[in-house]
Amino acid sequence: AGSPYYPAVNLTRSTELLTQNVDMLCPGCPPGYENQTLHLRTLPPGAPDDGIFIANGPGDTDGNYDTIQFAANRRFSQNFFLNSTFDYQWRHELRSPNAVATSPLSTDPIRYQWDPEYNRDVAAIQDTTYWTFKTQGRYEAGHQIGFAGTVRLQSGFNWAPINQLALPEVGTVPVFLENIENNRSETVAIVDVRVDKAFNFGGKYTATVMADVYNLFNTNVETNFSLYTGSNFNNIIEWMGGRTLKIGLRFQF
Repeated sequence: AGSPYYPAVNLTRSTELLTQNVDMLCPGCPPGYENQTLHLRTLPPGAPDDGIFIANGPGDTDGNYDTIQFAANRRFSQNFFLNSTFDYQWRHELRSPNAVATSPLSTDPIRYQWDPEYNRDVAAIQDTTYWTFKTQGRYEAGHQIGFAGTVRLQSGFNWAPINQLALPEVGTVPVFLENIENNRSETVAIVDVRVDKAFNFGGKYTATVMADVYNLFNTNVETNFSLYTGSNFNNIIEWMGGRTLKIGLRFQF
């Protein structure tokens, strides 16, 4: 048995032992994939299939990550400042069609774990990229009135359709129909703003009234959707929450 942190692996299904090739038309696949010939592989007849252990995944499992970041922080006057950051990352890592999160809290549902390479055209190690941009600023307009805002842009996640296929010797297994770098979910753009006004009392007390609007432009991009082919394919699991207004009061003494 395994655990969520150390999943068991079937060492008898390591890629070099899947020597029996199987080619088939894509059964039950979505439009654009239905006439595709899948180049699969499985265990040869009579091969053992019970080597389940908590162990390191066999074969090439090393990941590589490269990140660049640009940042700027500037106060243009006593009343106005702005800071911004941009990050871009290249990832070369294990991705699993057998460990996909369907929680509405997951915004990159394809997990990182080893699985056999049943599809000869899709490696266990996948290449993906991510980027994020954030800028925020505040302006004090006088009379203790302030304006602030944040703009956040984030790339979507890479993904590919996952089909359940019945293979000789190993049974039904999930496979990516293509490399996940070929598809990306929608870019997420969020704008939040704040207006606040402070009031002084008695020389040592301050009350500040704040009005925040989150997701100003009411962006409703999907943040997770079903990757498994079939009747639920591409069905939305979660999307960005709608425009939200929050009124607050801060009292300092």
